[in-house]
Amino acid sequence: MKIAITADLHWGLAAQGDRCTQRLAQRVRQLAPDVFVLLGDTGVEEELGECLALFESLRGVKLLVAGNHCLWSHTRGIDSMKIYREVIPATAQRLGFHYLDEKPWLAQDHTLAIVGNISWYDYSCASPALAEKYPGVEAMYRRKEFFNGQHNDGQYVRLGMSDAEFTQYVLARLKTHLDEMSQRAETLLAAIHHPPFPELFYPIKAKPSDDELMWLAYTSNRAIAELLPRYSNLRYVFCGHTHSARAASFGAIRAYNIGGNYDWKRLAVLELPAGEVAFEIFR
Repeated sequence: MKIAITADLHWGLAAQGDRCTQRLAQRVRQLAPDVFVLLGDTGVEEELGECLALFESLRGVKLLVAGNHCLWSHTRGIDSMKIYREVIPATAQRLGFHYLDEKPWLAQDHTLAIVGNISWYDYSCASPALAEKYPGVEAMYRRKEFFNGQHNDGQYVRLGMSDAEFTQYVLARLKTHLDEMSQRAETLLAAIHHPPFPELFYPIKAKPSDDELMWLAYTSNRAIAELLPRYSNLRYVFCGHTHSARAASFGAIRAYNIGGNYDWKRLAVLELPAGEVAFEIFR
């Protein structure tokens, strides 16, 4: 089985990035994978559908995970929960994609299940050094601020609940899907937008600035790092979000952050049952 995986295509954001995405889409069509997975931040509003349409001719299974940018609301005037629960799944269905946040995918022979989820951040991965240095930093996290600017999720994501509540909501769904598929499939692959393990986060400099440390609060949550290793047949984890290519192993789990940025893209190809993973970069 050939599985092609990418993340953070951000369609419509930058002309150079869109050209790279078009080349990546052409390469995916050449590869003709059995399964193709998009790990979130594919596009905002109508741009999500435009990007999915690039892969319309693929004959294999096509899977989609939501990303935080996918929940942005610019012109629709609707809340992000409606986008997450209704708009994205409707767009995915119209263009032949299976929406993993809603339901996992199981191979017909039950050799593999792919379980996917946006995950989220609840500030539990925040830097202890910042909390010690700035006693009021927790309030900044809730406002999604930096010391010099603001995280755009604070302007464009409207969940109607706290980040901690949304994290609990999506992780409860993920656990339900993992519980079910761990009993039905030989092997599990987790497709997650926000990186679930610190080893897949942004590379931390030797002397990071305070603003660079602030990103840790908006990167992930500790609960998912505790949840995933509970499943003995979980073998692969792929994620995105940070635009930083990383890899790590945790016992039998091999985990990869796809990488790719606004002006360049990266594609992973997993061959099963061999377990070989190769990457291609599009600049």
